[in-house]
Amino acid sequence: LTRDLDGDGSIDQWGTALIRPFYAWQAMIWSGGGDILQPDGKSASGALDAKPAIDALTFLTGLVVTHGVAPRPNAFRAVTGNETRLFYSGRLALLPSGHWLIPNIRAQLANGRLKLGVVSFPRAPGAQVATPLFASGWAVPRNTPHRKLAVSLAAALSGPAAQRTRLHAGLELSAMPAVQAAFAATDTLGLDAAFTRQVASGRPPWGARIARFREVEAQLPEIIDRVVIEGRSVADVAREVAKRIDQVLVR
Repeated sequence: LTRDLDGDGSIDQWGTALIRPFYAWQAMIWSGGGDILQPDGKSASGALDAKPAIDALTFLTGLVVTHGVAPRPNAFRAVTGNETRLFYSGRLALLPSGHWLIPNIRAQLANGRLKLGVVSFPRAPGAQVATPLFASGWAVPRNTPHRKLAVSLAAALSGPAAQRTRLHAGLELSAMPAVQAAFAATDTLGLDAAFTRQVASGRPPWGARIARFREVEAQLPEIIDRVVIEGRSVADVAREVAKRIDQVLVR
């Protein structure tokens, strides 16, 4: 999938992309049999620096530094959307992303200018495919001045009719199986059915399970930076980042 199409020595089409933010590679760690935190969510040491996570991170960063099938991610905190542009232009075969991509490319899909398939992340031998399920919902603050009306609104927005309307926006799946199945049956491209099949291997992300996740998540792209840009050892960097996350979690 990674090709020099015109023979000039430069890559014209990439096989995949290495995207710095953790949401883009959380499934890779899980599907490699590892995790970033211990099961109780109270520490990273012993998980992020354990062999399954290190092996998954070695595979992930090796897409760039060893195999050369992914372009180098933008250096230290820079975000330009280069990987997405490559994908839209047909110069990137596999993009780590989610259903939220659909609204941006709906027109291209409808007129046949872009063809899209959905696959699971690769898994390590003996490990199970796993993907994070990012959920959203409606909440009513306890001090709202019109509590009954607010609760009624939240209930309506969470109901089948509102779910169907949101599905037509293309951003997400419905948490109501019957509503989602009915909508997927009308999708002539088959994408909603493909995404729905991924739910069976879904897990709640750490962001839905621990209070200080934003601070934890902020540490993780540094693993990619230090390994890909500085050439550091995955094991060494994972150990350092795990210790910093431990400090965040004990605050």
